[in-house]
Amino acid sequence: MADEAKAVPKVNFTKGQKLTVFSIRNIEGSRAGEKGTIWVRAGRAFVNSDGSLNLILDVLPMDGRLHVRPETPQDAKADAKADAKVEPSPESTSQTEASAA
Repeated sequence: MADEAKAVPKVNFTKGQKLTVFSIRNIEGSRAGEKGTIWVRAGRAFVNSDGSLNLILDVLPMDGRLHVRPETPQDAKADAKADAKVEPSPESTSQTEASAA
């Protein structure tokens, strides 16, 4: 019965679905026996028509492990906020101006 309580529902990814990618690090606290995890948003993922995933990573995990889960409304708001803060680099601006001329 204990195993049934811990069962994780199966997630079926669908074409075009947006996902959030996390790096989860196990940590040990400064107090004796204290343990926990830190979830770091590592990027986004998108489901292709064949069910495969495209990952766009903002960071690389230190331990090489990534966790992918469906995007929540909070994730979407954080993405929109982060995208609004991104300014074009001087190189990309000059390339755009050169191609327009």
